[in-house]
Amino acid sequence: MNFRAYVLDRLPLLLAFAAGLVFILLVLHLTAGPFMLSDALYALLLALVFACLILGVDYLRHRQFRRALAKLLAGDLNTVLPPGANREQRMVRQALSALRRDYLGRLKANELAAENHRVFIDQWVHQMKTPLAVLDLSAQSDDGAAELRATIMAETDSLQHGLDMMLTAARLDRFELDLKPASIDLPDLVRGTVNELKASWLRAEVYPRVLVGTPGITVQSDPKWLRVVARQLLTNAIKYSESGGLVEITMSKRNDTSLLEVRDHGLGIPEAELPRIFDRFFTGHNGRLRPAATGMGLHLAAEICSRLGHGLTVESEVGSGSTFTVTFNPRSLTDL
Repeated sequence: MNFRAYVLDRLPLLLAFAAGLVFILLVLHLTAGPFMLSDALYALLLALVFACLILGVDYLRHRQFRRALAKLLAGDLNTVLPPGANREQRMVRQALSALRRDYLGRLKANELAAENHRVFIDQWVHQMKTPLAVLDLSAQSDDGAAELRATIMAETDSLQHGLDMMLTAARLDRFELDLKPASIDLPDLVRGTVNELKASWLRAEVYPRVLVGTPGITVQSDPKWLRVVARQLLTNAIKYSESGGLVEITMSKRNDTSLLEVRDHGLGIPEAELPRIFDRFFTGHNGRLRPAATGMGLHLAAEICSRLGHGLTVESEVGSGSTFTVTFNPRSLTDL
């Protein structure tokens, strides 16, 4: 900003100063005695000189800040504002710094989300290639019809699970728009989810046992999202159980808190990996033994539970299996 623009910004103050000075001279002229015109002009000249000096000094004090601000407005976002010559400029600097931090934070979050999405897509596409390759080989084999049908059904379920996971990850971006809280009969929902996975239980030769410790367990949640969590925990238990193994699904109440526990007797998770088990894309030692593992299933389950206001924890011991516990807050979703 040049000096002319600076003066124009302060023109109302200068006009008010001039009007006040003329008013004071007029009052003195009427009360203290008549002023000579030369005296009045001399006083006005002195006031003008002092006003120009004050404006010049003030302009120099603010010039560095205004020039930096002009560069920012011109698009040079790397410009750093000086500390400021007065409180107003310091407040402007603080406000712009806060906006800059917010912008950089959002930019970093968007970049991280884009990178996570790219990695997820890459892994998902890789996961989808496996069942497609098996289907292609099955179509070329001479195996019996029953065995071929079982293979195709297994790989079809794998494709369906991958597609469901993809859609769940996509819908999480608009979770609030897809949320419909309700009072849910937990045993009914869990039994329904267990039955939906009937073919997976039979193929893996793993058997579920549903235990309801307290009759009439009702929880506040979203039935669709809660079914996604239950399905993921059950699928995970099937995947890491040995043939002939047992998966125990227990529902109980502890004071005002309802619990859903899914316990398998499979491989178990190393203690060092437990803190990261719900991290995005973390597969761990057991996941590397299963080519289809993406490290997204448990992450999605934990993310959904967090947004629903439920807790999700895990206890595990290598060789003895794992227990995943969903804790339902007694408050309804509308209170969270």
